[in-house]
Amino acid sequence: MDEIHNLNLATRNGAEASDTLKYFSERIPATFAYAGISIERAGLLSGTRGEQIAGRFAMIRTGPFPRDTSGPA
Repeated sequence: MDEIHNLNLATRNGAEASDTLKYFSERIPATFAYAGISIERAGLLSGTRGEQIAGRFAMIRTGPFPRDTSGPA
């Protein structure tokens, strides 16, 4: 899932989406990858719901990929 930083836990829709993601993580034996920008500052991991989300997933920080200047292969 991309743009997870747009999930707003303060809204009903955002809270329901969060609950659905939590439900999936608890019941589906799969690996889930979520991507977003400045997750910590977006408020996704704060409050009761946010703490539950943070407890179920591991954060892997990444940076920009280097630009390939070698040209087409």
